[in-house]
Amino acid sequence: MADRIYNVLFLCTGNSARSILAESILNKDGEGRFRAFSAGSHPKGAVHPLALKVLESMGYPTDGVRSKSWDEFAAADAPVMDFVFTVCDNAAGEVCPYWPGQPVTAHWGIEDPAAAEGTQIERERAFVTAFRLLKNRISVFAALPIAKLSRLSLTREVEIIGKSEGATGFVKNATIYHNPDCGTSRNTLALLRQAGPNVRVIEYLKDTPTKEELARLFQWAGLSVRDALRKKGTPYQELGLDNPDLSDDTLLHMMLAHPILINRPLVVSDRGAALCRPSDVALDLLSPDFHSSLVKEDGAPFLRDATIAGDDPALNAALTAAKLPTSDLNETGRSVFAYSTLAGEAVGFGGYELYGKEVLLRSIVVPEAQRSKSIGRNLVPLLLYRAFQAGARRAWLLTTTAEGFFSKLGFKVTDRSVAPESILSTRQAKDLCPSTTVVLSRNIGF
Repeated sequence: MADRIYNVLFLCTGNSARSILAESILNKDGEGRFRAFSAGSHPKGAVHPLALKVLESMGYPTDGVRSKSWDEFAAADAPVMDFVFTVCDNAAGEVCPYWPGQPVTAHWGIEDPAAAEGTQIERERAFVTAFRLLKNRISVFAALPIAKLSRLSLTREVEIIGKSEGATGFVKNATIYHNPDCGTSRNTLALLRQAGPNVRVIEYLKDTPTKEELARLFQWAGLSVRDALRKKGTPYQELGLDNPDLSDDTLLHMMLAHPILINRPLVVSDRGAALCRPSDVALDLLSPDFHSSLVKEDGAPFLRDATIAGDDPALNAALTAAKLPTSDLNETGRSVFAYSTLAGEAVGFGGYELYGKEVLLRSIVVPEAQRSKSIGRNLVPLLLYRAFQAGARRAWLLTTTAEGFFSKLGFKVTDRSVAPESILSTRQAKDLCPSTTVVLSRNIGF
């Protein structure tokens, strides 16, 4: 998308609370880069008074906000939307009008503060919570380098934002394409069973999907056929599958002939599909309120990630304690995540800067109290997966003290002269890291 003012429409059923909050937040925090609107499938006709009270108390605009039908934005003379976000589950499940311009869409569902019961203070607190959750998502969204991202990458980014803290939706069913000899697959299956949905297990080496089913699975998971090929422990090299000229049809036929080439585990649930490598990715497909003390076979905790803003106090405190740079965290193009266990314990942070198919990993820190618990070696693969979802295929990082750690995760020391200019021109490489910094890189694949 070109660098310009982007139109964003927030949808809810009644257009009286959540969508109103989001409209006001983005219109202020977007700093002129965005023009936000809101509407409802069945508008109540009036904005909830607590929504107005919270916005005004936080210093956000309320002039001109009103409860209105989404049909206004499907009219011929309506502004063309670049993004459409549903913020309640009912609106997400309804048949929307046709939106001219094919906007990027995502579901950012949070609990309805208007449904809160109790005292006036308790009801107002629900609106403050909704405000905070939406502000966090909008802060991350507004920091995306929209003009530099492909439509596919942008869609994945906004979908990830929608799965952050406060997301709604209970998952009832899941299917796993499982290899019982694979530790990652076993960990994923254990996680699915612990989370509670009805789990269908398909041992694909014995019960191989058809060519059409495979193609559809990969498409659902946002993978190309080549992305879904497994290399390690397979006849990938012997069959010459590294030849970039091979068609998807040829690769699919090879997978049918040699099912071990199908990477695992693929999981499909009510919330979507994914290649769950690492197994923590399966949390994207489960109910967001799932909590557990479950750990992986090696005793390491499963990690849940959530997008956060660059000015997050805990992030800045952890980076400062580790003597890592913080001064550029609020600049555009930074994606930052907080990591926690399934029990909700905060265990670290990590981020990246995306430059096409190249990505700079940065701000990776595990507080001292959480070290020696296998947090880091589980955090980095999940961060790499997020970068892969955004379109990256090669990762770079800069370090002065952790070369040995990252080498164990597949990174190799790389001469600075072969690093792409996009990486060398980052503030991390030019200004913030000392001259003794070591450059490491690796391909991103699963």
